[in-house]
Amino acid sequence: MSKIIQFQQVEEKKREQVGVEYECYVTLERLMGYCNLLICEKGQQRADWFFLSFTPEGLLRHTKLYTVQKIRQWLDGRTHIRISYLQAIRLLGDAVRQSYKYGKGRETEWINEDASIHLQRIWQEDFYNDVPNSMDWLLPKQECAAMLNTYFRALGNKDAVLLYDLSAERIRDAERRSMYAYRWNHVLEDMRIVDFEVDRMSTNRNGEEDYTIFLTVYGAYQGRQMMEVDLSLRIIQEQGDFRILQEQVLEPRLIYKRQYC
Repeated sequence: MSKIIQFQQVEEKKREQVGVEYECYVTLERLMGYCNLLICEKGQQRADWFFLSFTPEGLLRHTKLYTVQKIRQWLDGRTHIRISYLQAIRLLGDAVRQSYKYGKGRETEWINEDASIHLQRIWQEDFYNDVPNSMDWLLPKQECAAMLNTYFRALGNKDAVLLYDLSAERIRDAERRSMYAYRWNHVLEDMRIVDFEVDRMSTNRNGEEDYTIFLTVYGAYQGRQMMEVDLSLRIIQEQGDFRILQEQVLEPRLIYKRQYC
């Protein structure tokens, strides 16, 4: 067992050494379903700028910046935070996997032809892996209402990796993050969610911070039907964070259907 631990520590140090070569910055819209990512070579002489979507659009653009002036313009023109290289690779990998899951051949052809070392590393287990809580740095201590907003936005975006990180630990322990995202589908995934409201909340009597929330979700389906859907979410607190333990769709109802002549 000690040899395995020592090997893991050596591999982690190798990845950290690679990460030292880069300075990585990301804009603050990730929970909205997109962000800009900048990976600079140390010294900010050259950089790779990726525009990431975590909807089915996936990776939208890759631009190379070759001057300090261009890099400074990017940094001065956007609100951003600095992240580690491994966090940057995971963001990039999440977006590219959306491209391949939902895109067609020609839509991903340019990604196949892009020789970026960062795009190569998203397929390497050493860099893009299933580290638990890999997006907790993005999910500060949210109130329950804010967490629900994040959840329904992620559901509408088909943002499976964010839904995974909003799940309770016992759900995450049951399945690897990458496999969850690959297999993910949902009865409401083709519904364009426009709003939701909380109908009532009950406390589950088990000695924990454990609640069941009953909600109604409103949205458009197939562009011509307005639906409302009743569902329940069982939510618990883990280390001060609200996480979703269970979801159940209860009843869909048609509100309005556009008729075509």
